[in-house]
Amino acid sequence: MKDHGVADVILGIRIHRTPQGLALSQSHYIEKVLDKFKYMEFDIAKTPLDANFALRKNEGESDSQLEYARVLGCLMYIMNCTRPDIACTISKLSRYTSNPNKTHWMAMKRVLGYLKYTQDYALHYNKYPTVLEGYSDANWITGSNEVKSTSGYAFTIGGGEVSWKSSKQTCIAHSTIESEFIALDKAGEEVEWLRNFLEDIPYWPKPVAPVCIHCDSQAAIGRVGSMMYNGKSRYIRRRHNTVRELLSSGIITIDYVNSKDNVSDPLTKGLSREGVERTSKGMGLRRMTSRHGGSENDLTTIIHIAASEGDINMIKNLLNHYLDCWDTLNSNNQNALHVAVLNNQDKVVRFLLDSDKCDSLVDEPDSYGNTPLHLFATSGNHVPELINHPREKKMSFNKENQNPT
Repeated sequence: MKDHGVADVILGIRIHRTPQGLALSQSHYIEKVLDKFKYMEFDIAKTPLDANFALRKNEGESDSQLEYARVLGCLMYIMNCTRPDIACTISKLSRYTSNPNKTHWMAMKRVLGYLKYTQDYALHYNKYPTVLEGYSDANWITGSNEVKSTSGYAFTIGGGEVSWKSSKQTCIAHSTIESEFIALDKAGEEVEWLRNFLEDIPYWPKPVAPVCIHCDSQAAIGRVGSMMYNGKSRYIRRRHNTVRELLSSGIITIDYVNSKDNVSDPLTKGLSREGVERTSKGMGLRRMTSRHGGSENDLTTIIHIAASEGDINMIKNLLNHYLDCWDTLNSNNQNALHVAVLNNQDKVVRFLLDSDKCDSLVDEPDSYGNTPLHLFATSGNHVPELINHPREKKMSFNKENQNPT
């Protein structure tokens, strides 16, 4: 056995070392896949799945079934390693492997076009916070041709996803609350495995803290805490008892999250372009390099100068012309919201918080582990929109594990 030094590429996954941690990408592998299937003549797509596009079982003759399986196998490897944003689409396409038609091929080409558009995406992991947290979601019977719901869960550490899954439920859910319980039950199974894995890591803090699972169904969360059963809820008793057991044993906690902040949302259905961009950021997916003609450092300098000087018009122009510049970082790994808080630019802070695109900036740590909320707490400034932001609960640790309040 030889020591070849620090790992660079493992099983087609490239490891990047960044100031804030690590990033995993497969841009080189994606490039090979796109070149391999370039004869299919696919166009650029900005979402992996058309939210208004329904896939149906093919009742006719199969269209290039073996080639369909080849393409799907390549995409599935990419999805399993570094690209949770295409998990739902791949899950749906895989259901028609035995007998695909032109409609399924159109959806397949759209995924290839999306990967071409996001080829330089990487999963970014920050050094802090080293906390495992999860997200659970279910999409209940989205089409007239479907009888089973879709479950999805995602787990993150250091701001990047470490485990995710999108799958059709194995039984028919009679209501949205039952479909949510099925999803929670699956997420609970994954929590137990991940906790056991963390227990075996020598330097991981022991005992492993309870894992917070974020769920966007208040009805399901309310039902978890109830022991009452009636004729309408007896059918979820087994899953109810399983989730309650995990709660009572201190393995999990369950918290409410708004649907737009639920990073498992794209694992259950197709989203709009804005929704895909927002949830991809929550997953830890960001570009490694700029796609714009100029230097990324130039864009970073401009948007940070505009934030520090309170120039909202300049920020608006940048966001309108360069859609990806809103989450760029400076040398201290600070985004525009960090800079606005540090310079007491209340108007810029409010403008960024009012923009759905910039919503996830609030819980992004800089090189020192500080989120904008931490900087706000030490600045003496008063911006209610920031201190009362719905994502505030996530911003609980900085580099010294200090609470911002």
